[in-house]
Amino acid sequence: MHICMLAGNPLTYDGRVLRHASALAQAGHQVTLLGVIGPNDEAAPLPDLQALGHGRLQALRIDRRRHGVGLGTQARWLWTAGRRHLARQLVLKLGALPLCSELMVAPVALELLWAAVQTGAQVFHANDLDTLVPAAWAARLTGGSYIYDAHELYTDESPGLAPQERAARKYVEARLIRGARAVITVNDLLAAELVRLYDVPRPTVLRNVPRLIPLLPQAPLAPSIEAPPPLRVLLHGSFVGLEQPGVEAALQAVAQVPQVHLTLRGGLRDPARLQEKLRSLGLTERVQLRSRLPGAEALVAAAIAERHDVGLSVHLPDCSSRRLATSSKVFEYLMAGLAVVAADQEGNRHILDEQCARFFQPGDVADLKRVLQTLASTPAEVRSLQRAARRRAETDSCWERESQRLLDLYLE
Repeated sequence: MHICMLAGNPLTYDGRVLRHASALAQAGHQVTLLGVIGPNDEAAPLPDLQALGHGRLQALRIDRRRHGVGLGTQARWLWTAGRRHLARQLVLKLGALPLCSELMVAPVALELLWAAVQTGAQVFHANDLDTLVPAAWAARLTGGSYIYDAHELYTDESPGLAPQERAARKYVEARLIRGARAVITVNDLLAAELVRLYDVPRPTVLRNVPRLIPLLPQAPLAPSIEAPPPLRVLLHGSFVGLEQPGVEAALQAVAQVPQVHLTLRGGLRDPARLQEKLRSLGLTERVQLRSRLPGAEALVAAAIAERHDVGLSVHLPDCSSRRLATSSKVFEYLMAGLAVVAADQEGNRHILDEQCARFFQPGDVADLKRVLQTLASTPAEVRSLQRAARRRAETDSCWERESQRLLDLYLE
């Protein structure tokens, strides 16, 4: 079977899409990946697709960056940006209009549609709502079918979403989700919410879990008569700047626990602002900045090699999607054998417990400080949490135990 997988990102850092694509290719399917390099994205190279897919995996990327060579690049950027702006303005003024809603939700729908049809695929696999539109249109034009993988709850993805935009997203999702050959999402909470919203059969749950990666041997604990070593904490994500909810509160808490050394790994949209904040908090010597890495397995390998102790998840439950979702970084921390410190919200409680994690009230600097102080002063407790985290990864939260459900969807 020839499968076209669509994603509205450059693919390089999307571990979920790459894992799914490689699993399908290794199972014997021909897989074509379609990605988008957005106006603010970097065109980082893709991994070795030949090795990932045993020769049956290829990728194409649509470049939407404004800065390019020639008038053609500029004209394409202006056409796409103008088209989405016009569609959004019509939706905001007149409501969830057909076509306008689709073009607002999926700004590169026409480009992805054309590329998808050209692949000759039989199944179009949409990752996220912004690719559901071109996947559904491509299936209709070619007589194929489409699968929808909902990574988020798009009708309440951020607290600042305008009511008209929320209505347009719901209009598009409601209209197209029922025609999908199958629906996938990332955890049981989001699956239940999609059933409630759209009265569809329960989606298949495929969690954002990484592949199994071996650990390095742990050094023995220092004798109790010595001062505890620094607590090495990792916070990673696609972006880790001050514009990310929860990051500033985390820095304020770390500033009050001298034993904590923090590594921020991810992209930075405003590094100068972050550096100024670190200086004002006196953290320049205790916070390290590391660049973003491609894929979950690379992040896990780096966390193991750098011998972090704790993985930090600070998302604020300021909308339904963030309240119900389970951050992929949590699974990566478990695989790296890190004790997890997580914001106490429904999505985290769904997969974590006190055996492998400690919780703090979201956005509460004093509560996060309390948890970090406790762990910094009790290395034995940290080791216990680490062992439980790794056991959870090996026995439950790894791709090797998850992948068969994806393959089964393509046998139905």
